[in-house]
Amino acid sequence: MLWCWIGKYGRAVILLLPSRDEHNGNLDHWRPKDQCQRLYLVRPSMGGFRQCYPAWDWFSLRLDNGSFIMLYDLKDLSMNSIPGQRSLTYIDPLGNVTWWHGENAANITAIRWWTNPSGTKYPMDWILETPVGKFALEPYFDKQNMDVEGSPINYWEGVMRVRDGNLGGEQIGAGYLEMTGYAPISNLRSLYAL
Repeated sequence: MLWCWIGKYGRAVILLLPSRDEHNGNLDHWRPKDQCQRLYLVRPSMGGFRQCYPAWDWFSLRLDNGSFIMLYDLKDLSMNSIPGQRSLTYIDPLGNVTWWHGENAANITAIRWWTNPSGTKYPMDWILETPVGKFALEPYFDKQNMDVEGSPINYWEGVMRVRDGNLGGEQIGAGYLEMTGYAPISNLRSLYAL
């Protein structure tokens, strides 16, 4: 279900979240999307930036304690992270929102890679060191890539396990990861204003 958070200054943050019942967290400030105004979209693919970026890693985590983390890491044409274009949003179990931007948002490390049938390599297992904790992410299964025949853009997006600290840690939540730019894009400059 699509929900938004009505935050300070009338700004709203949209998150794609599974349904949650009122016994599992405070929904006092959460409203269905159709009740939100002046929306601020948190996914890089949806806008809000001064230029389009050809690649990114976008993480959306729901932790068992009722908190949420959204992290994106934008990349340049050479697939290098742009630390100044990294952002983390944290919503605690009581609904308080905190933002970090730039190098202070997170240290992101890919620790295992997978090659899909068409030959594209994607990072699968991750360590995220954030101001709110250290998390390990692993996909429920590797083959969640979106190789759409005839599309100039292929990417990976899928459901992830969230573990405390490292891959051997206790599972403390679930998440969603979207990765673009790993597969070659034909005629990239014609698709993006770079």
